Amino acid sequence: MTIALQFYDIHSSAGAQTMKIRATVICEHEGNILFVRKARSKWALPGGKVERNERPVGAAERELEEETGLNVDGLLYLQELKARDTVHHVFEASVVNIDEAKPCNEITDCQWHPYGAIDELDTTDATRYIVKSFLRRCRSTSENHRPRSSTFRQPTPPIRLVAALAVWIPVTTSLPGGSPTPASTGTKSVTTL
Repeated sequence: MTIALQFYDIHSSAGAQTMKIRATVICEHEGNILFVRKARSKWALPGGKVERNERPVGAAERELEEETGLNVDGLLYLQELKARDTVHHVFEASVVNIDEAKPCNEITDCQWHPYGAIDELDTTDATRYIVKSFLRRCRSTSENHRPRSSTFRQPTPPIRLVAALAVWIPVTTSLPGGSPTPASTGTKSVTTL
């Protein structure tokens, strides 16, 4: 495993090699994680391609609704993972209609699996790594007696990476009700499989 900051041209000019950019969503409920799959495919976390002129946070919300019918109440940015030719922007979702998850569009199956089932599921290495990283975070959070992130209700503001400093700077956005979100900074690392 290599830790490095990397920058990607999402929509580069013809002939240039590009990375696929994907928004990946972890939806957790009562010790289970929601997985989806297309016909004759492996289990995956909900998510998909970040479209041109779309931010990963917008793609995460759109893809979760398109694939499962779930409506996002808030998203928490967890990590960026580079796996082969894909960069995953991973979010944890808080949803308003958690009991209404169902397969939609190209998704043929949508199921909640217990935390411990990840090693038995037919899934990709990237999905397995993302879930295990999330579970480590959950364990360390509960050991420190802090509230779990699945209880949050305030959406995480869109963010951009400042190259020279490798610091996250949230972009101020308005919440429902019109109040702006506060800005803060933090460091970020990228994991490469």
